[in-house]
Amino acid sequence: MPGNRPDEEKYLFVVEHFDSMSRLKKQFLLKLYVEDMDIEMVDLASKKLFLKRSPAPESVKRSDFFIGGKVLLYSRELDIVEYGDGFTRSKLAKELQSSIILCPSSSQSAWGTLIEAGHGKGLTVASAKMVMFGSQQVAEVQSVMGTSSGLDDPAGVLVLCLQGEDGVQVTKEIVESTGLTGHVLVSSSSAEATELKGMLLGPKSDLASSVTLDSCTCCIIKPHAVREGLIGPILSHLAKQSYEVSAFSTVYFNNESAEEFLEVYKGVVPEYKDHVVEFCGGMCVALELRAQDAVRTFRQTAGPWDVEMAKELRPNTIRGIYGIDRVRNVVHCTDLESDAVPECEYVFKILA
Repeated sequence: MPGNRPDEEKYLFVVEHFDSMSRLKKQFLLKLYVEDMDIEMVDLASKKLFLKRSPAPESVKRSDFFIGGKVLLYSRELDIVEYGDGFTRSKLAKELQSSIILCPSSSQSAWGTLIEAGHGKGLTVASAKMVMFGSQQVAEVQSVMGTSSGLDDPAGVLVLCLQGEDGVQVTKEIVESTGLTGHVLVSSSSAEATELKGMLLGPKSDLASSVTLDSCTCCIIKPHAVREGLIGPILSHLAKQSYEVSAFSTVYFNNESAEEFLEVYKGVVPEYKDHVVEFCGGMCVALELRAQDAVRTFRQTAGPWDVEMAKELRPNTIRGIYGIDRVRNVVHCTDLESDAVPECEYVFKILA
């Protein structure tokens, strides 16, 4: 363990953890040693050291630390709620600048291209949710954005928050380069993006999910695939297969929710515990997909859960193209038709 060096770059964040035993939220000051990716935490209530300087888990990346994000450290899910000092705020304000894109369902064939283009320019998906706008919310958003159109898609609108250096300007450029100008709405400034993010994606948002729970199956893009920038390519793959994306949400699993969601595999899949750990490893992207015979059809699109088998027998499937091993096999897909609605209901109505 390296000792503290005076010239080390350190970022400070205020984080919250919900203690299920006391039913209270506890706040900590988290110190991130950037070069070594070490973590130190102080309990803000007692001012006592809670976690001495320790290496962050391999699954935790520097890009995970942004306001509104979540990190899982040593079985504790932490919500990042504020910068811990002025240096961190000024250092990351431009580097992690948020932008908002409102994408009507009619534009979904281009969502993968849009996200992939953003990834190529250093923008990551910080959060997202496909929602249904009521007349009041339409008026509020149009007032903020200074527009009178773009939110009346009856199938829902994807609220997409991208984040990266000079995020607002770069987002405008990728929307133009992908030919989506006029088809999607884009925040015009950092302040506007922040207001929209709080209004549409924040904890106080009352917008309903677009989930249908009808003729559907559940797809969850796993944390390792999200970190590797595969959201865009996977969405493009699905678009080519003519699936309807009827719900979309970034979600986080903790150990309890991952075990609950994957309970049917306990005692059946040898790597069950490893799958639980993988689900808890960071942000997931949950999709409700609709198609004829959706569960069976998407199982074929996803490919065999055993990646070696997928690469040999079904190389053009999602797992055949992008899979690493039986745990890091890119996507979870519903196995049984009877599980489709409960799985979608869990991630879009309970978890999200």
